[in-house]
Amino acid sequence: MQFKHSSIATTIISACILAGCGGSGGGSTPETPEVTTQFTVIDGYLKDATGWLDLNGDLQQDSGEPSEKSDSHGLVTIKTDYELPTTTLLAAKIHAGTTVDVTYSKTFENDLLLVSNLDVSLVSPYSTLEVLYQRAGEEKQTAREQVCHWIGQSNCDLNTDYIAADDARLSAIAKALMPIMTLEEVLDDSAALSTKADAMLTAIAAEEADIIDQNQTPLWSEMVVVEQDGSYIVMGLSPVTESIIASTTPQEYTLFDRAFDQDDPYSASLLLHVNYHPEHGFMGVSMPGDLIKGFVEYYGFNGEVDLLMPYGEIRGMQDDSGYEYQPDALSLDTAKGLSIVGSIGTTTGEDPAGYETTYRKLNWDGELSLAYQGELTQYSEMSSGLVAAADDTHIAMLHSNINNDFKLDNELRKYDLTGELTSSLQLNRNVSLTDDSYLSTPCSFTLERNNYGFVITAFDNKSLCVVDAALNQKTVATISDGTLAGHYIVDANNFFAVIQKPTDDPSVFNYYLSRFNGSDWTQIASLGQSESYQLGQAVDGRVVVTWVDSQTTTEENEDADNFLDTQINFTLKLLEVGLDGRVIKSTDIELPQQEFDFSAGEVPFLDMIPAQVSGYGAVYSFQRHHREGEQLNTVATALVVPFTY
Repeated sequence: MQFKHSSIATTIISACILAGCGGSGGGSTPETPEVTTQFTVIDGYLKDATGWLDLNGDLQQDSGEPSEKSDSHGLVTIKTDYELPTTTLLAAKIHAGTTVDVTYSKTFENDLLLVSNLDVSLVSPYSTLEVLYQRAGEEKQTAREQVCHWIGQSNCDLNTDYIAADDARLSAIAKALMPIMTLEEVLDDSAALSTKADAMLTAIAAEEADIIDQNQTPLWSEMVVVEQDGSYIVMGLSPVTESIIASTTPQEYTLFDRAFDQDDPYSASLLLHVNYHPEHGFMGVSMPGDLIKGFVEYYGFNGEVDLLMPYGEIRGMQDDSGYEYQPDALSLDTAKGLSIVGSIGTTTGEDPAGYETTYRKLNWDGELSLAYQGELTQYSEMSSGLVAAADDTHIAMLHSNINNDFKLDNELRKYDLTGELTSSLQLNRNVSLTDDSYLSTPCSFTLERNNYGFVITAFDNKSLCVVDAALNQKTVATISDGTLAGHYIVDANNFFAVIQKPTDDPSVFNYYLSRFNGSDWTQIASLGQSESYQLGQAVDGRVVVTWVDSQTTTEENEDADNFLDTQINFTLKLLEVGLDGRVIKSTDIELPQQEFDFSAGEVPFLDMIPAQVSGYGAVYSFQRHHREGEQLNTVATALVVPFTY
């Protein structure tokens, strides 16, 4: 529900009651004045924010500074028995997961801080920006003029309620500014935060000007602003959708060329994951031929390999002291590197409660840091918390507990990097494990962190459970025809998934890109029978799915005892889809042809690894295997298809 009302000015009511006033005789005794201050906290209207009178203007709620919670209209009412100093700031703390934006029906992932000068009763991102400019050294008048410049009015009124006025432009810009007004950044460095806000507003203004120059009307309700590599990209504002231009000349890089050596655990012959950054190169997780251990490597652009983390740190390991490490979540992030959540503990068979959770981060410079190690849960035969995911500030774990009646309870929990539980959400209660029905229970099996929040699947892969980052909202989407093969979430009520459906051959599946709009699934496109699909989001609010089609031809090779030489032609398929499910463009790109010569000992076996899709482009990798006697050699190659816009 959206509440609308006129702007509420800061109200100061002073009452002086004189004894015998209007009567006869005697003097008068003034009583203490009652001062009522009201202000509205707004992005949309924010309920359950903590509003207070910052009497000394230090942006922190000190002892003696009165406060009240905001109501469902964002209104804060505070009564005092004294007049307020003119330097007082009106402040509001937005609590992560607790404060509710009534207008947009959402909560916030981080604690935020909004402030305003005493003469502005609408505590908003705009009033906060004015205060930031002042704290960065600007005079109040100059700061006000700068805010008015971004608003687009020479003499703006920061008391104007843009939600009540149905001002789509100011509402959209305020909504974009809101996430950067974090409590930490507002308190820490006002100058840096105002510079960040200026960069965002400059990007919005430039996009707006381009659209107006084309005689188009900006779609403010569709605008999304994202930060990528320190700059801001404005998506969805233009009514004209320009498609991605994918390079028709893939860039090919050799990641490694080496032989598997049974005595050398670092002679990997199987590449599992690859991540790409256009400035740093490639980072990968690989595994040697015994398929037991694994490790992380950095691959430059010239075939040089740097070992970043030994194999024991990634896969199951037992060292001399009887400790083993097992990863539960591994995330390759385009901008930041790699993060790993896992468990470490004794393997002597004594007390399984000795297991601890660890969270390691590995950046593109090869720096490994231990962000957290400690007990986040007690493990026993009937409970666990091993399914985990992480971001820069939190570890999320899917906790399961089985009671004596063999019924399952589970919940999603978030911990900060000190190990403190910050929020939780009950997912299932009393799910019977005595039959196979639990296999289809939503929110019960895998856990993954993504751009919106968290995704949890069922054991049978026939449902998606989507939870927002603050653990407040849960959406379940059941797949009636087929099973889940991969997904990309946009928000709770709009996400995309690759769904596989069986054919007459039980070993072959057809794959489809589908979209869930909050209530129903809609099939968007067929992806054929290729398992090498990759689903991701590029800039300008578009979802991109890629997959590879192949065509194999063979001919006899008399020099190789009439074995068949093999030639494989690959075509990279790229489908570009808008957030509303519209197919924008389909592109075919011929990849380098692969030939295998039996007479040279080559094995016609090719591992295709869909690595990633991002704003940089689509990245695929593959491995060729070559045998010389008993020695197996492997060449790992990455193909980059750059995107331009």
